[in-house]
Amino acid sequence: MNIDIGDLVKIKRGSIGVPEGTVGLVIGGLVNRADRDLILYEVQLPKNLGWPKHDENRKRYHSHELEVISESR
Repeated sequence: MNIDIGDLVKIKRGSIGVPEGTVGLVIGGLVNRADRDLILYEVQLPKNLGWPKHDENRKRYHSHELEVISESR
C-alpha cells in the first residue's frame, strides 16, 4: 500500500482516545533507522478526540493500521 503525505486515512486499529474507523490526515512519515522497510506515518486527528487536556492530536501508525480513503492527488 502506498501512503503519501496529504492522504485521508481511516484508522483500522482502535486505541485509547481514538476509536477504530476514525478519519485522519497523513502529515508526515518517519523511517526507522534500524529497519528501512518500517515506516511510521504521522496522522493528524480531529480536535474533539483525545484526553481533555491533550493539545497534541497527532499519532503515529504503521501502514497496516491505516486504510487510504482519499488520495492527495
